[in-house]
Amino acid sequence: MKKVLFLLPVLILTACDNQLSQNKTIQNELKRCGDECGQIIANGELGDFLIKLPETAALRNIANSNKNAKFLSIKDPKQYSMSGYCLLNIIPLKAMEKLGTPENTCNYRLYCGAPENMNYDEFYAVEICE
Repeated sequence: MKKVLFLLPVLILTACDNQLSQNKTIQNELKRCGDECGQIIANGELGDFLIKLPETAALRNIANSNKNAKFLSIKDPKQYSMSGYCLLNIIPLKAMEKLGTPENTCNYRLYCGAPENMNYDEFYAVEICE
């Protein structure tokens, strides 16, 4: 029992470090990509939007982790997905405020891959928080 209680803070800190690392990776990929990634390809009804990023090893590593989300309100995101690219659903603070969750810092949802791998009945994206 003592070992479990001792490991709990370590597991929580590891999860937090992982989220911060994922967030930093997204920020770095957006900076690196520049104008090529600056185009919004879809707008959601709730104020979120979608951009397309060239797939990199760093993005693929995030996208291959535990899938725990879907895009917020983008209709039919399959039409925008393709092999070699990732879709980043960005949820601005204003959208979070509209939803009544301004304290939520999970502003990104990432999906990499082909449309046939995006199953709307299941979680298909990775939610990334600050």
